[in-house]
Amino acid sequence: MQQKLIKELKELTIDSPLPGVKIISYPEARLIWTAIMEGPEGTPYQGGHFEVLICFPENYPFKPPKFYFQTKIFHPNIGEDGRLCAYCFLPDSDWQPTNTVKYALEKILNLLRNVNFNDDLNQKAMNMYHEDKNKFEEFARIETIMYAT
Repeated sequence: MQQKLIKELKELTIDSPLPGVKIISYPEARLIWTAIMEGPEGTPYQGGHFEVLICFPENYPFKPPKFYFQTKIFHPNIGEDGRLCAYCFLPDSDWQPTNTVKYALEKILNLLRNVNFNDDLNQKAMNMYHEDKNKFEEFARIETIMYAT
């Protein structure tokens, strides 16, 4: 596990970082990272910086890490507690050891660009999105300014 984490950390910080994503690792807590994600351009999250906690299980990569938004975000697929919808992560039974943190972070960035209508964790956001997308985007922009800048 330790070697895979070191390899993935090197890839995300030196070899092939994701644009707009900064990874912070903690030597005193080897199973916890933080990702600082810039809100994607063209979305109501643009200009925001969102802190995402990444918690690795002891048996990583055989079990998936868990991701939690620490920065408040108004999104249909992200719960008010920071949990993400199942779309972002395969269930434990479908997770493959070849999957990576980079793969999961790319899915999160895609989720910020495109709502998944099949898995809402924030019913208020999903209802607003369905009823008036412009109103939803304005509300999400305001919350991004309030909490993520």
